[in-house]
Amino acid sequence: MLVLEEELPAWAPGLQVLPFPDPGPLFYERAPWGPRTLRQRVVTLAALTEAEQPGATPGAPTPA
Repeated sequence: MLVLEEELPAWAPGLQVLPFPDPGPLFYERAPWGPRTLRQRVVTLAALTEAEQPGATPGAPTPA
């Protein structure tokens, strides 16, 4: 997904790309998600819910 995230602005310059990182460990491992992964996912979800509110314009989340 990282390649797509890097190349998409070249094909669609005005398109806003919100990162939604993978948790890191494999699906069968019981390792906790890191704080950076959790923070990036919450920022992305918050930006998506802001866009759904009436009269709101979607803003780019601040990179962590």
